[in-house]
Amino acid sequence: MSRVNQGGEQKSGLTSRQKAIIQILTQFTAANPVTVAAISDKLKISSRTVLREMPTIEAWLAEHDFTFLRKPGVGLVLDESMETRSRILELLNETDIVQAYSKEERRRLILGELLFAKEPLKFYYFTSKYKISDGTLSNDLDHLGEWLRQYQIHVIRKPGLGIYTEGSEDHYRQAIANAIYEFMTEEEILGLFREKKEKRESGISAAAQSRLFHFIDDETFEIVEKVLSEVEQQMHIKYTDSAYMGLLVHIALAVKRLRNFEKIEMEAQRLESLKRYPEYSVAEEIGRRIAERFAIEIPQEEIGFITMHCISAQIWLTGQMDHTLAERMNMRQLVKNMVDIIACK
Repeated sequence: MSRVNQGGEQKSGLTSRQKAIIQILTQFTAANPVTVAAISDKLKISSRTVLREMPTIEAWLAEHDFTFLRKPGVGLVLDESMETRSRILELLNETDIVQAYSKEERRRLILGELLFAKEPLKFYYFTSKYKISDGTLSNDLDHLGEWLRQYQIHVIRKPGLGIYTEGSEDHYRQAIANAIYEFMTEEEILGLFREKKEKRESGISAAAQSRLFHFIDDETFEIVEKVLSEVEQQMHIKYTDSAYMGLLVHIALAVKRLRNFEKIEMEAQRLESLKRYPEYSVAEEIGRRIAERFAIEIPQEEIGFITMHCISAQIWLTGQMDHTLAERMNMRQLVKNMVDIIACK
């Protein structure tokens, strides 16, 4: 995408991430350069990603006659006066945002759409949306199909009908959980929903937001977050960070699937064995509140899945829980991520 200035000259656009990096550069002087590591830490992206964005940023700055310097072993410098830095910020607001996806980002977005699509999606839908050729889409689907096969989910392509996936509920859960954890950092997931809107907009890339929003909307996250906090206080338990995040993402995904009237299944014998754990009562309370807030029915099978999270994650007693329950609860020290939890049999 490009824009035209008053003289008719073509001016290139920038991605949200590139704008964020330039905004950071304007905050540092020649006497106090900023490092690539500092930028990557602030934006919650890798140093490699920052370096990959720099050629476009340097080209944009040069295009507008701004002086940018790389000082090996020291940092990055925008060698301009305070007045000029203010002008740069004004110019950023006037510059078009281009929706630029890397191959990896595009495939993640396509994967998110396929996993939640309620009906086949046309080939043209993807080629027009991501501005790619039929051959590129075919390569993307081959890659995603290979990734999904490890969860026994198949990508079906039918001319005239479209593209869709087939698999069991259990396998969809594993794939979705893995997709979120593989393609987003914990900071991105929690940062999007736990911090103030203006802070997260400047601190986390738009690409990260769109990746997650293809899985879950932020309103759902906020409600689930409140429920988990209420149960934590009422039942006198304490989630570890990993347990909290696992429950947050899992329940939000479950709400989305239940709203779509998708069936949740669990073997009866497996469910009965889970009911013997004290964590089942925690899961029941979470399920009751979720059902009330979202006006949906939470089946026992879903309570079973929530119980699995509570069993496999660290949940600390605060000393006020019912004595009988405390005696029965095993203080597990398992360092497991969400993938292990959902894959647990």
